Amino acid sequence: MANLENISGVIYLLMAAFLPPIYIRIIYIFVTRQKYRKLECYRLMAQIGIMQLMVAPITVLGGMRRVFDVDPLNLTEISLKLASISIKVEAILSLVLAMNRLRMICGLKYPDAVHTVIVALSYTYGLGLFVVLMSPWANFRMPTGSFMGRYDFSLPLTYYAALSASSVMLCSTACTFAIYVVIICYLSRLRSQAVIIKHYKRERTILVYAVIRFVTDMTLLILFNFFKLPDEPWVGISIYTAYGLNNLLLSPLLYLSLHKAIRRDFFGMTEIQGKQSSSEKQHKRSCEPRTTMCLVVTGHDYGDDPESRICERSSVI
Repeated sequence: MANLENISGVIYLLMAAFLPPIYIRIIYIFVTRQKYRKLECYRLMAQIGIMQLMVAPITVLGGMRRVFDVDPLNLTEISLKLASISIKVEAILSLVLAMNRLRMICGLKYPDAVHTVIVALSYTYGLGLFVVLMSPWANFRMPTGSFMGRYDFSLPLTYYAALSASSVMLCSTACTFAIYVVIICYLSRLRSQAVIIKHYKRERTILVYAVIRFVTDMTLLILFNFFKLPDEPWVGISIYTAYGLNNLLLSPLLYLSLHKAIRRDFFGMTEIQGKQSSSEKQHKRSCEPRTTMCLVVTGHDYGDDPESRICERSSVI
């Protein structure tokens, strides 16, 4: 048992040491670069990333507790509650991201305030749940010798806190699933009609990211809430390791593998690529003057994006 605790503690500490810095770098890019910050989808993904990073403190403190048997100021239990609540808030933010994809891809028209209100409610709910769990009337903790967090149902408000948390997760997940089914059906119909979709590559990349994230979140949700798992140490270690990797590794991996622009910004290649592209364009214009005729596919205006145009070039005589 002691060896298993040490192994799990080392795993948690390694995850906390190597994974959060990568994710922080990506979120920093989303927040500071105008080309990302001006789009709602990236603002939402930055907020989702911040919620996912809330898992980092419990990996650090949980690892220290397992390896060194220390728990400064009882912060492990507080960080456990923060991690649990952040997962609920993230589920609501992921629903708003799905609504954003539905709005952009399917061309729905409704006020921007709808998304803003839902996001504000998600943070309000998370703060309220944290206050309740920190009160003497409800608790979510990891008992000594256990590897899984549990609600303390001996307290009067714990049942209602657990019920609200599970309801938020299930409703958000169900609505998100329904939205992605609609989007996929809509895209399939457009592709069958050979309709060109504006910004298709970018929309496809964001959609693929969101769907993969949704599938992994839903898998963990179903596994953790609808299956009676044995109270064995290896089960608890596996679940918390899976949640840690899902929150701290999967998203950065998807961003860097699917999105070329983010990958360039992450490794600092944007300025080099920009200078090379500018030099090539100037040389091409000086040697071969041309006029450009562009057909812009209708849809939401994201600005001067080369992916939004289908161009036919003809030489000037």
